[in-house]
Amino acid sequence: MTTRNQLLIILLFAAASLWAEMELPKISLFETHSNVYLSKGRRSLDGWIREDSLYGEWYGFHAGIWSYADLEGKSHRHGEAIEWDYYAGYGYRFALDWPVVKSVKLIFRYNYYDEPSHSRHDCEDVRFFINTDFDYGIKSELQSRYTTKTDRTMFRFRLSKSFDLSPKWVLNNSADIWMGSAKFNGVACPGGWKTARNYKRAGNPLGDCYKDGVHSFIYTIGLDYKINKHCSIGPMMSFGWALDHDVREGWKARQHCNAFNSNVGCVLKLRF
Repeated sequence: MTTRNQLLIILLFAAASLWAEMELPKISLFETHSNVYLSKGRRSLDGWIREDSLYGEWYGFHAGIWSYADLEGKSHRHGEAIEWDYYAGYGYRFALDWPVVKSVKLIFRYNYYDEPSHSRHDCEDVRFFINTDFDYGIKSELQSRYTTKTDRTMFRFRLSKSFDLSPKWVLNNSADIWMGSAKFNGVACPGGWKTARNYKRAGNPLGDCYKDGVHSFIYTIGLDYKINKHCSIGPMMSFGWALDHDVREGWKARQHCNAFNSNVGCVLKLRF
């Protein structure tokens, strides 16, 4: 056996040994069917929709795709995706031996929005997350977003907790608070933030939501049935409230939207 072949065999054994010790990528696939599309608590599309998400993570690096589609033809894209979101980023978790806080994870992410029928709405944003794990399975997430195209900033704070009701049943709860800049809150107005800005300049009360501040509160509850260690399915329900008076008035002026909105649906989850 030549020296070259011996070296090749040694390298192959070393690579195989290294691969055996490496973690496998974590992959998750979620599919949600719900009777209404709620965007940050606002009733954005009336009628049954489907949301799909694919997420993968490996050694802190992650990437994913999210989309939602109109299933009833209430929009002009019946059965097709209205929006695609593509994202990638990196996160690092710090394990902590504190009395209450167990770990903190810092995440940076780049996100690209693609609306197939409205390319002028395509944009990108950068996001930063601080995820914290507490005692008793309580988790928090502070997320900040900056959309470069529209110079829009938004924040979300989330608390979540899951309860194991039995070996097969899990009850999930999460509560979100959204807040942001005038261009974010102005989306509450029919016609979007540009219309809200023009209304405000003209003295129309519907433009009063064009301001920095708190936006909405969303509570989501879901019940998962574990089919096996990789798959679960179950019902979900979300409730959205406009926290600011002017945002609330903007919501109420929209078609099919109220100061309080809700939806129901079913979620299929696959994790590997």
